[in-house]
Amino acid sequence: DGGRRFLSRRRSSLPSLFHSTPDSPPRRLQAMAAVTTSMATASRGSRRVLLVRHAQSTNKCKLPGAPAEPDPGLTALGHEQSEALAERLQGALAPPGGVLVVSSPMRRCLMTIRPTVQLLALGEHQCLCHGGAFEFGCAGAEQAGTPQAATVREFPEFRPVGFSPTGTWDYRGRSPKENEAECRDRALRMLRWLQVSEEACRASTLVLVTHQTFGDLLCQLLVDGPGASWKYGEIVHRMKNTDCLEVLLGPDGRATMRGDI
Repeated sequence: DGGRRFLSRRRSSLPSLFHSTPDSPPRRLQAMAAVTTSMATASRGSRRVLLVRHAQSTNKCKLPGAPAEPDPGLTALGHEQSEALAERLQGALAPPGGVLVVSSPMRRCLMTIRPTVQLLALGEHQCLCHGGAFEFGCAGAEQAGTPQAATVREFPEFRPVGFSPTGTWDYRGRSPKENEAECRDRALRMLRWLQVSEEACRASTLVLVTHQTFGDLLCQLLVDGPGASWKYGEIVHRMKNTDCLEVLLGPDGRATMRGDI
């Protein structure tokens, strides 16, 4: 089959993913209802979403006992991986006119997709940095994330969206560090943005550059059903560095996982 893994998960219909339960918090019920409504008004044509995991971060090469960086860059291997990803995506994204790149605000993701943006000569209107796509637990009441202004200075190719009014990542909880329930709420907000924002709805192919845990949660919400059973560390859709998962969003609201590209 040419190395492509086609997974039979057609059973998942997006409008049915976010059903309510008697013990669901009211705030989450409202978010689920909003996402469900947006699915019914989505673009009539099928859209392709490519979920890309970032390349190897410098935290992977820390000496034992050394503290992790809150927003690391890439290792030398990571930069090689990002260049190879660009070559791979050049064919998968041709022609690039209908492509929209949406990256996590974390440096390792922006660095990963930057060679692709440069190789395809994508314009600013095709390159977004979304303040709500950061990895699970990387922001909280005690850690706001890298400021929007600093991200714009380092990555001028990307237009910031989804940041807080004060220019911080889209964390809306009260925990010192984001917990699982808060992450699920954020994933629902992200999915709603993907369905109703003008930028996302114009794209025929959307490349979402994110992380293992947050990307797995998004895949479960899109394809496998409600996110209530998602737990940190219990990975369903495992991705290595720069792996790319293809999901098709049909005009009937159904999501189909096509596998790796």
